Amino acid sequence: MNFVLDTYVYIVNPSQVQNLELDLNQVMPNGQTVIYGTQCSSISKTWEYSVISSNSPHWKASNIPCNPLTWTAKTWHHIQIAYHRNSSGTVNSRLGESG
Repeated sequence: MNFVLDTYVYIVNPSQVQNLELDLNQVMPNGQTVIYGTQCSSISKTWEYSVISSNSPHWKASNIPCNPLTWTAKTWHHIQIAYHRNSSGTVNSRLGESG
């Protein structure tokens, strides 16, 4: 029910990156799949997270700024995302990025 995605991303040419998507998926004991979807979007210029609306997945912008087009080229960027879900599959997350 608790996960931490701790990774480094190396981007050679940020102008070629529209979105940087980092997902984790988990199948719960009842067979339901929980998608922990997170992306840094050059469109909304925020970290976005996945939501289910009308039984369909969608991206929702957060209030945390992010734009991969502005990331430093040829540099390692450290990303940490902490996820927690409850027994019904509702997900909460926290994010950190540096680089």
